[in-house]
Amino acid sequence: MTAILMALSLTGCAAFVAVHQAMTGIEPGMTTGQIRKMLGNPDLRRFEDRYEEWEYHENVTQSSYNVYIVKFTDGKVSAMDSYRVDRPLLPERPDMPARPHDGMHPGANVRTNGD
Repeated sequence: MTAILMALSLTGCAAFVAVHQAMTGIEPGMTTGQIRKMLGNPDLRRFEDRYEEWEYHENVTQSSYNVYIVKFTDGKVSAMDSYRVDRPLLPERPDMPARPHDGMHPGANVRTNGD
């Protein structure tokens, strides 16, 4: 059992490292096509006039996820930001183990590592 848990932990770390490496490879001036090839389609997209933002989410643990935002000006990367969000845990009920809130929280539809 311990070996299985260690293997799962290492798999999650490898996927996180791959996403982290992809994010560190983003440079100003890259095109939307280059970013889509590196990271896939964004989870959320915002735009106004010449500006556009793509937002990607990645589960880190059951109670937190990373948010990556890539900003484009005239179709080229002009800025990038990332941060971690902690999800509140629901109180335990005798018939149910504690789990992250999955209703109206902004992180409810977060991709898991490897998606």
